[in-house]
Amino acid sequence: MKKQLVIAASLLAGGCQLTQANEPVAAVLTNPGAQTKAELQRVIQQAIGGTPVRLADDALTDTDTLYIEQNPGRDARGNPIMGRHNNKPEVFHLRLQGEQCQLIHGTTGEVYLLQEVSCRALDAR
Repeated sequence: MKKQLVIAASLLAGGCQLTQANEPVAAVLTNPGAQTKAELQRVIQQAIGGTPVRLADDALTDTDTLYIEQNPGRDARGNPIMGRHNNKPEVFHLRLQGEQCQLIHGTTGEVYLLQEVSCRALDAR
């Protein structure tokens, strides 16, 4: 009986470790070049309905979270319209699951698999 309990406990512990190893973890970019930036822009544009986005060259290199703010409105001459807006930024999270980098849309939870991007776990230095 004791032996069966030890075996069952070992299997259960092993199963928990396997599940945890397969969970996505916070990540940062390891190759923040033009190709990476282009793929991120394409994926984010798709996620937010086609609106073009501009990213900083160091986006997602120090943190796993990216905020995309909407551009302020412009008048007929192209000048910014004064005033405030209450539009919340779009939020994205970079995750690593196994060897696969993912971008997760914070609002919808939609997961986008990134093909041209390499990343590492945020806490792995």
